Amino acid sequence: MAGIGTSFAQRIRRATYCIGSMLIAATLLSTVGVPGGLSSGAAGAATSTPAHNGRWLLDAQGRVLVVHGLNLVNKLAPYTTQAMGFNAADAAYLEANGFNVVRLGVIWEALEPQPGVFSTSYLAQIQQTQRLLASDGIYTLLDFHQDEFNEEFGGEGFPTWAVDTGGLAPMSPHVAFPGEYTQDPAEQAAWNNLLLDSAGPGGTGLQEYMAGAERYVAQAFAATPLVLGYDVINEPSSGSLPFGDQFIGALEAKLTSAIRTVDTTHMVFYEPQAPTFPLVGTSLPALNDPNAGISF
Repeated sequence: MAGIGTSFAQRIRRATYCIGSMLIAATLLSTVGVPGGLSSGAAGAATSTPAHNGRWLLDAQGRVLVVHGLNLVNKLAPYTTQAMGFNAADAAYLEANGFNVVRLGVIWEALEPQPGVFSTSYLAQIQQTQRLLASDGIYTLLDFHQDEFNEEFGGEGFPTWAVDTGGLAPMSPHVAFPGEYTQDPAEQAAWNNLLLDSAGPGGTGLQEYMAGAERYVAQAFAATPLVLGYDVINEPSSGSLPFGDQFIGALEAKLTSAIRTVDTTHMVFYEPQAPTFPLVGTSLPALNDPNAGISF
């Protein structure tokens, strides 16, 4: 950790900041070979929005772009990198050590603390972090992040007003991550209600609220260079629903469509369900978006 700012280093234990072996890989839906006339190699200074050719990301000069970097998510209120102490010196440190992408967590709970009311100050801090990284030529993947849904289940991500357990009380004490996904009936109920698009506050579907939040962020970044794209949901769970991939796929398609109403340029990444994907694979339906990738 040498070179990381002191205040930032002191807070590493309270948030996710993984440097070293993490690889952020973009494997796109199509499965073509190496594009003709293209060669892999160092991308150099990033200057624009990445493109892609089949399964390959391309840099501004049309070369295959391999992104490698870290996950940067503050999982505790106020959920900002500024509160972690991340600063310009840290961004410069990453660039000097060869990192060229950061997967930056966006916490819905901070973004929309009340139904239909967005925090302009939280969005501004996300934008400030992105600009800080861009100043050192580092791409940002905007990650709509959650872990075990909400603080009620020992995690974070979704607003408390979007938690519908059908009256079930969360387990106490909590099960160690990721056990709560599969062992807490209350959390499973919350996922079920999200995936079934149950009515939230005011009778509006929970998915419509979530799609609106992602649209709000995408509108702010639609014309921003050095944005790798959007990860529409981190580690989705199927709750206790059978054929869970179909429900997750429908949610991710809805979130993608919301983003596309304001941003048709940047890539969208979607994910298989956690924690079963490494064990059984995935049967997610295709998004039918020509600029989409799977974040596995």
